[in-house]
Amino acid sequence: MEGNKILGIIIIIAIVLSIVLVGYNAINSSVNEDNNIILLEQSMDESELNQSTLDDSAEGNLTTVNLNINQETGGSNIKFVDNSTQIYKVVSKDDKNYTTTVTTSQENDKLDVSIDSNCSDNTIILSNKYNYNISGRIVAGGLAANLNNASKVDELSVDVTAGGMTIKFNGGTLNSSNIKITTGGLNIEGQPIGETHINSKIEVGGLNIRLDKPVADIFSNVEVGGTNPGKYPKISENEYKGNEFDSTENRLILNSNITVGGLNIQPFTTK
Repeated sequence: MEGNKILGIIIIIAIVLSIVLVGYNAINSSVNEDNNIILLEQSMDESELNQSTLDDSAEGNLTTVNLNINQETGGSNIKFVDNSTQIYKVVSKDDKNYTTTVTTSQENDKLDVSIDSNCSDNTIILSNKYNYNISGRIVAGGLAANLNNASKVDELSVDVTAGGMTIKFNGGTLNSSNIKITTGGLNIEGQPIGETHINSKIEVGGLNIRLDKPVADIFSNVEVGGTNPGKYPKISENEYKGNEFDSTENRLILNSNITVGGLNIQPFTTK
């Protein structure tokens, strides 16, 4: 067992480094402003919606956006802007070797947006006026979700074959999330608003958690590897709970299952 713990710690260090690299690539490459790179913008404004369809809905206006991301390689960075009439804007490299296509369909008060990208880095800017369900498939690369500007995400489901995923709580809400990673890492940081449930399954890799406050209840199952609980007290064999979890409504419930690898809880910073 001691050997498993050492292996887990080694893998944690490697995965944390890979998360940093993948996250940096996803966030910075997608907004690269190199003068030699031509950027392509694809967007949709509220005025482009089918008004007759909206009139037939119970709400009379757009309420929900279902966003589906299919990324072969490269990075996608999701962020939100405040009270914009532009429902979405996708910024990607305009090059014959890189293709990103955006398609939409509308049904009553719901809009489906599909983004298919072969190897481009994309910045996806969304209006915070709507509720979002976000799903993603990443073959090799990274996805960063910056939940800022009072954004409202009901469900975030992502399947990563090889690469990394970052969830940053930054003033927005996330109700539930299901993350599946074959090889790579998941990074969770910031301060949840409301109660968030995250289920994570990683075959080979690691999960790194750095919240602003100790407000998580973490259930960790690692078959081969280890768990570094940091300052989180151990409640039972697989449960670690922050000492502010029971006294706040802004908290995280995390179920983590790792086949080979490790879970790391970094020191929190009280704000």
